[in-house]
Amino acid sequence: MNSFLKKSLVATLIAGVLIPSAFSQVKKERETEEQKAARKARMYKKLGGHVINKGTMKGKFIFINTQTAIPEEPLRETAKSMADFLMSDFSLQHSDSPVSFVDAAKTVKASGATAGVVIGRDAAMPALTIVPDSLCAYINVTPLEGDAKLSPRRVRLEMWRALGYLYGIDFEGCMLHPVKTIDELDELPNALSQEALYHITHTLEQSGITPSTRATYRTACKEGWAPAPTNDVQQAIWNEFHELPTKPVSIKFDPKKGK
Repeated sequence: MNSFLKKSLVATLIAGVLIPSAFSQVKKERETEEQKAARKARMYKKLGGHVINKGTMKGKFIFINTQTAIPEEPLRETAKSMADFLMSDFSLQHSDSPVSFVDAAKTVKASGATAGVVIGRDAAMPALTIVPDSLCAYINVTPLEGDAKLSPRRVRLEMWRALGYLYGIDFEGCMLHPVKTIDELDELPNALSQEALYHITHTLEQSGITPSTRATYRTACKEGWAPAPTNDVQQAIWNEFHELPTKPVSIKFDPKKGK
């Protein structure tokens, strides 16, 4: 992964979701909704929005949720955040069939994913168990229950920690750090360090889960991989790069050059 992509990922992570920056907040306060909409409209008309080069995104990481004690929507949002941050295929699917730790690796493999995590209930297991050789982890929600406000956050933290530990991560000052008690889990910051993010992106690629290439429609046309246009704005941009010239090109003879 090139340095530009790494820096973009970190910038998105820090400024966009986990740690909203003061600059972004100030800009948001100064800019009215009308101004924001007008700015986005100008940029869209000029660049055609963003598109993804589908051929650049390979592999799949899946979370299989088999429990109902913890609401599923926050967990689905976490999987989506991973997909956004890492620009790779991360998703959560629900299964009505309970899966124990013993069957976790087999369940992930049967899903067709490259790697994955089963979220379930298994009284004999700790909150988080990692099976790195199988690129699989098991989150047991039983010890994480008991607090309507904290329980969903605990599972979301364990989802990130499962991803991190599957790829050999242990960093101070972020959520990817070992804990021994639920109280220590609650004290973890809801943030990733730059080192952790770099390591995740690198090892994901090594395991076959690669990020997508995302660019404006204009850039995609210029580079030759843009999908077919879907609206008038993109059609106009497409025509700039693909239409044949309406006037024949004439080359005048230059006596000094002899041609």
